[in-house]
Amino acid sequence: MTERIDHEAQAAKVARWGALLHARNVVMQLRAWAGSVFGTGSVESLLTVLALGVGLGVVVDQASPGALGVPFLQFVAPAMILSVAVHGAHIENMMGVMAGFKWFETYLSTATTPTTPRQLFTGHMIGSSLRYVISVATVVLVLLPFGGITLLNALILLPIALLTAWAFGNLVAAWTTHQPEDKGQFSLFSRMVVLPLTLFSGTYFPLEVLPGWLHPIGWASPLWHGVNLARIVTLGQAAPWWLPVVHVAYLVALAVLGWWLACRAYHARLLGELFTGRKKRLKPVKPAVEVSAGQELPDGQELIRRHAPHRWGFLTVAVRGIKAAWGSSTLVMVSGGIEPLLYLAAMGFGLGTLIGQADGATAYAAFIAPGLLASSAMMGAVMDTVYNVFFKLKFDKLYEGMLSTSLSPLDVAFGEIIVALVRGGLYATAFLAVMVALGLVASWWALLAIPACLLIAFGFAGIGMAATSFARTFQQLDWIFVALMPMFLFSGTFYPVEVYPEPIATVVKFLPLWHGIEMMRDLTSGEVGWVTAGHTLYFVVLAVLGTWIASLRLKALFLR
Repeated sequence: MTERIDHEAQAAKVARWGALLHARNVVMQLRAWAGSVFGTGSVESLLTVLALGVGLGVVVDQASPGALGVPFLQFVAPAMILSVAVHGAHIENMMGVMAGFKWFETYLSTATTPTTPRQLFTGHMIGSSLRYVISVATVVLVLLPFGGITLLNALILLPIALLTAWAFGNLVAAWTTHQPEDKGQFSLFSRMVVLPLTLFSGTYFPLEVLPGWLHPIGWASPLWHGVNLARIVTLGQAAPWWLPVVHVAYLVALAVLGWWLACRAYHARLLGELFTGRKKRLKPVKPAVEVSAGQELPDGQELIRRHAPHRWGFLTVAVRGIKAAWGSSTLVMVSGGIEPLLYLAAMGFGLGTLIGQADGATAYAAFIAPGLLASSAMMGAVMDTVYNVFFKLKFDKLYEGMLSTSLSPLDVAFGEIIVALVRGGLYATAFLAVMVALGLVASWWALLAIPACLLIAFGFAGIGMAATSFARTFQQLDWIFVALMPMFLFSGTFYPVEVYPEPIATVVKFLPLWHGIEMMRDLTSGEVGWVTAGHTLYFVVLAVLGTWIASLRLKALFLR
């Protein structure tokens, strides 16, 4: 006998428990990102605590003992916990929501059931909270052995972290729902909204050390309200009795407002009420003319055989990539140059008030500026040769088409690297101009910082493209950035490597970014010598090696 299915009863169950049923679906989908949530998340938490908590804490506590009332690690511990929750809310309510509406269209199938749009978003909110809890737990487990937090305080911080994540994430979900597709605005949002809120919310230093005109950024930030509330509750930070009430009320108000706006946006999008007035203009396409090898081409054109020699093929690839980038994501490219400036403003001038001179002779802002300059060259090149190359390789199948022409694998690899160099050069020029304007440059040798940045970008672009060619899934790209993270944090960007024990400092000096940062510091300070030449030679070898490996990988993938 076959069991009879009561469809009406199932529909009634879905209508009653739709939010929880969808929350279960969200949790099940997290399995695809288990490696990122548990693996890379744990590694990132460990590296962040070691670099910006323990390592930076040594410098701050020595320079300004007792200025924060508690050791630096204990001061930043609540901020680290809440920051990772807000970061998870940013990802889940941007990428997760767009995946449901656009990329995987899971919301469209769910909308055919009795589940309402309000239940759909509420379920997303509940299910995503599990990721926030996991992320918070990883940071807590790393902080506990170093004495950054007690287990009791960690349990107290958990509801504050969830409330802060909802206050920010619900608003992000409402905004994301109104985006028909991602044309670079997600990266722009991350750089121009999320990063400033993270840096200027009293995370690594009290908000009071910043100029008064920057204080409204903190007051508007849900992260600042959450961090300040957490420090009052767990560290006993002095505050009037009404301030915690204001913090809680503000976070609850943002969470409820964001939930209401997101539910309305879900309802409008699922009913097709959004984007109704937007019509994409299509250019008229001329009918294609079929031509065989034995016929003449129209308008005096010539038929080029696949293996015809093409001396400057890499320039063709580079020009095509630059035109595509500037045509579709100009603001995204420009915003990439603003990111290191935000770090300089927050860490150099904000945290710099507590540190003073990083190495006993150089102002902290002047110390970290060359490190941020080298880091921006690295990140600009890697972003181009990791995410952009991966999409062209796996989704657009662009390289497969290129290699069916007279272009060689070396042409494709070198052309894509040139695109990354153009972006890196623009970032370096803009950042160096700001350094000069702020008086952070002490020598005319700094003019060579721009070609030096191009060399740094060249080295990382080649290695980044080679590593991307081995990635099979989008999730595996996270491991590339996990490899870059220790370089950014431990290569002397924010403090001298002499802070570490000698064995660790020796290992750090083998990292590529350390050579780039030291080269930049030599040029901007005028202390140029044979050691600077050694740093330069290091990147020449790295660039040649990376380009060669990338071309071999493209040949192995498409010309077998």
